[in-house]
Amino acid sequence: AAAPSETAFLEMMTWSGAILCNVILFFIFMGSLSALLLVNEDNPLLTNLAVTHVGGVSSAFMDLAAKGWSAPLAQGLDHAWYSNLFWASLALNAAFLVTMRVSMIYGCKRCDVLMFVPLNTVLNIFYSVIAGMVVLQEYQQVISWPGLISASTSVLGGVVMLVSGPASDPNRQDERPSQGKGSCWSSEQELDGSDME
Repeated sequence: AAAPSETAFLEMMTWSGAILCNVILFFIFMGSLSALLLVNEDNPLLTNLAVTHVGGVSSAFMDLAAKGWSAPLAQGLDHAWYSNLFWASLALNAAFLVTMRVSMIYGCKRCDVLMFVPLNTVLNIFYSVIAGMVVLQEYQQVISWPGLISASTSVLGGVVMLVSGPASDPNRQDERPSQGKGSCWSSEQELDGSDME
């Protein structure tokens, strides 16, 4: 969607639904960040949830901030240069970009990747959609609610299957043949198909 005007953006950000949504997202962000700093890393599920919520809310705030700096920029660079909204939004966009990237790196390093990556992806989308629908009032542009709900259910179902499949069994053995010394199976044969000869 095109960037809203500066006045339209400020009106969207100051209506009661947007304020409530932003406050809830902020509390989720701070609660997850606090849990991440205080939680014992021996609890992988809580760590996973905390990191993914931090990344997801950061993604949503980044989207809002991007609309914020693009609104005055749409009126020209000269206008944006003297706009408080432009600089405040740009600073928030950069801050939440760093937060999201750090949470991604931390999650990939400290969490079960098979659970973290799909959950992180879904929460990024979920929080961005919530912020867009409520704060930016994008619900007014939805043509088919059944289509939107079906697509969301499909994505969520796929993630649930990913998480409950390979990620749920830490003792799962790799069924692939051994590639040790003297093995007749090698990555070179896999690539060029020479094992079929």
